[in-house]
Amino acid sequence: MSIDAVGIPVLSASEDIANARLRFANGCVANLTASRVNPERLRKIRVFSSGPTPSYVSLDYRAQEGYLYRLARADEAESPMWKKLLAARDSAIVSEFGGKRIVREPVPLTKEEPLRLELESFIDCVLARRAPIVGGEAAKRALDLAFEITRQIRAAPSPPA
Repeated sequence: MSIDAVGIPVLSASEDIANARLRFANGCVANLTASRVNPERLRKIRVFSSGPTPSYVSLDYRAQEGYLYRLARADEAESPMWKKLLAARDSAIVSEFGGKRIVREPVPLTKEEPLRLELESFIDCVLARRAPIVGGEAAKRALDLAFEITRQIRAAPSPPA
């Protein structure tokens, strides 16, 4: 894996916006952005696939909702306007975009409080004496990655004032 990270101070003496690009051996690229100056609280992940069925998945962890976008099949007609307006969140919608018919389908998710789930899982692991879903080695690799991103940001030349 290769890592390229940058960060800049905007309103404070340290990084207010940071961006890291992770390139994995299998060709996957992840762009991570964190900002203290954006007034909107975002917790999103977007995944693009250019495989046999090109698609795009957008998951919003804060709102706990997600959508899959894909090209429409020949038998999928464009959705009527009332469906786009009234049922847009709960059902598949077919729209025209860029000369192509695109389907937006909701990803079935169960809304739960993430911190509560984490604590319940921890208690279950202690009581059942079993390993957690994310073990210590994976947590250490994540922490090492965070330290490397921070190191690259701090090592970069400061922007002109």
